[in-house]
Amino acid sequence: MSRPRGGHSGLWLLPATAVGLAAVALGWARYVEPRLLEVSTWEVPLEGLGPEGETTVLHLSDLHAGSLSLKPQELASMLGPEALAAPVLCLTGDFCDRPAEVSQVEAFLAPLLHAMAVHGGRAVRAFAVWGNHDRKAGLSALSEVLSRLGVTLLHNAAAELDGGLWVVGVGDPTTRADRIEQAIAAVPPGRPFVLLAHNPSIFPRAAAAGVPLTLAGHTHGGQVRILGVDRLTVAGGRGVRPYHAGGWYRRGGQAMFVSRGVGTTFLPVRLGARPEAAVLRLCAERGAFAGG
Repeated sequence: MSRPRGGHSGLWLLPATAVGLAAVALGWARYVEPRLLEVSTWEVPLEGLGPEGETTVLHLSDLHAGSLSLKPQELASMLGPEALAAPVLCLTGDFCDRPAEVSQVEAFLAPLLHAMAVHGGRAVRAFAVWGNHDRKAGLSALSEVLSRLGVTLLHNAAAELDGGLWVVGVGDPTTRADRIEQAIAAVPPGRPFVLLAHNPSIFPRAAAAGVPLTLAGHTHGGQVRILGVDRLTVAGGRGVRPYHAGGWYRRGGQAMFVSRGVGTTFLPVRLGARPEAAVLRLCAERGAFAGG
């Protein structure tokens, strides 16, 4: 009796399957996930904020307009009615990577601001801080675009909203341009405020300075996360690692929200780290954070 041949003929399926799965993952990471914008909504009790100062903030970060797979009008359409009705827009840096992409920043932000004004029935108060990539793109040209759009650039400075709430912005901690004490000093004693910073590594200093709420970006949520491992992240820098995943972080009574951002950098892919926009309902202290 002869033995059947080809007992190992099915082994070729293993590498073929692996290649197929890798191709599917690459296609998803390049063409699908970068477009799956997640809009998270949070109710955030803010220390010192009274009912008259309660407001809603739309937080966007890391636009990286040149690599964004969305079309300009699509960004606004994906946000939803509550996000578009927010009276305050906070942008935490990295608008684009190169000088040639500055015009694309305006192409994305102009329809967004218009949609927010229409949905909210009021002028939008928009604030921004620089990211580490913005310096490469050209701060002067970007400043002109932001000014033309009515976005207030807060470079180690503060601005007051209605109801006694203040927004404070610092230079990018990555380039050591932040002057957190100088920026906070502009807020009258006892007034509630929110700090905008591109790099979340500022959080220990912000918490030590008594900043009740910090909004940051930079990490892209790792941008490429496989089984929760973000070693392939494109965002680095000293002190960033604890905040790579994004989301909420607490230190004592202080809190920080790190956005996964909208765009991509280095490689135009996302895997396990969907792009994100956050709607933050700032309210008088009534309890713990709630979100969805």
